[in-house]
This record gives sequence, C-alpha cells and structure tokens, in this order.
Amino acid sequence: MTALAHAVRPSGVSAVTLALVLSLQACTVNPPSPVKHSYLLEVNRAPSAEAPVHRGTLFVAVFRVAEPFAGKGMVYRFDEYRYESDFYNEFFVAPRDIVTQRVFQWLQSARLFDSTRPAAGGDRRGAVQLDGLVTEMYGDLRDAQQPRAVLAVQFYVTRDARPGNEVLFAQQLSQSVPIQDASPNSLAAGLSQALQAILAELEKQLRATPLGE
Repeated sequence: MTALAHAVRPSGVSAVTLALVLSLQACTVNPPSPVKHSYLLEVNRAPSAEAPVHRGTLFVAVFRVAEPFAGKGMVYRFDEYRYESDFYNEFFVAPRDIVTQRVFQWLQSARLFDSTRPAAGGDRRGAVQLDGLVTEMYGDLRDAQQPRAVLAVQFYVTRDARPGNEVLFAQQLSQSVPIQDASPNSLAAGLSQALQAILAELEKQLRATPLGE
C-alpha cells in the first residue's frame, strides 16, 4: 500500500464516528407543536314566560366582525396604536360565530317575537331581520394595573321592503369591563360579562321600540 493510499483510508475510529453522527441525525425528533388553548364566551338568559311583544318572526343574520378582531386569536391592546393577536390563546370558533350564536340564543329565550330563526336564503318579503357588526373586541392593557375587556356591537333591525330595506332600529352598544388580570381566562370571562350586559340592553330597547307591526 502506498503512503498516499494509507493517508486517505478512513481509520476505524473515524468510521465509527461517522456512523454515530448519521444515526443521531436519523433519530432526531421534531420539536413538539406549540400548545394552544381555546375559549368560548358564555351568556345566560332564562326562557321568558311573558307573551311576545312583537308579532311575526325575527330572523337573525350572521354577524360581521371588524377585520382586526375577526380572527380566532385573542386580541390585546397595549397603547393607542399597538394591538397584538395571541397565537397561543384563541377562540374555539371564529368570533362572528360565537357572537351570532349567543345573540340568537338570547333573543330566542327572550321571546320578543312569536318566533326567532336564523336568517337563510329564500324570499322573505316583509320579514324583520337583525344584523350586527362587532366593531371592538379586545383586552385593553393600556393601563397594566387596570386591564379591561372591551366589546362594542352595532345592531340593525330592518324590514324587507323591496326594492330597499326599511330601517326599524339602529344602535351601537358597548361595554368596558374591569378584569382581574391580563390572562386569557380573565379576558374570556370579561368579554362574556360585556356581551351579557349588551344583550340585556338590546332586549330592553327592542321591547320598547315599535317595529312596524
């Protein structure tokens, strides 16, 4: 064997080292996926025993949510311009679905109309419909010592009076609720409390509003 061949031939130690490195690479485990936590908003309205105050059916449309708050991630506000979405803590479903379902359940229990139904396709000439837009939905941490849950919803009740719609009711309702701390549990509880107060006020105003029967 020449000196050159002897120089380039891998030693036993080098071969073992290379095999060990390749074995470790093959056994490398991917890092675990980040753990996420999911939350819902809860409100409570016992079924009303009172007679309906409005005749006919109220149709509840799917609510819209302003784009900054439309995602599943919980949103926190830190100053006048800085908002952040929490990657690890989110709503179980999209905010529009949570709010729509809670509004529908509340009004169904309140029995303001003879019946309350989800809005769907089809000809509903003369039907009364509730639409809504969530304009704010976040944890307010601008004062770190006094965090708050902020929720604001614009409500519209219209009657299908083609070729256009007749506006029967339009109101923005908002709540800013003190919360214990900035944790997602506290924010979910605060937003639930805010939604409960908003729906109670909506019910009160709809009871007192002539809706063109």
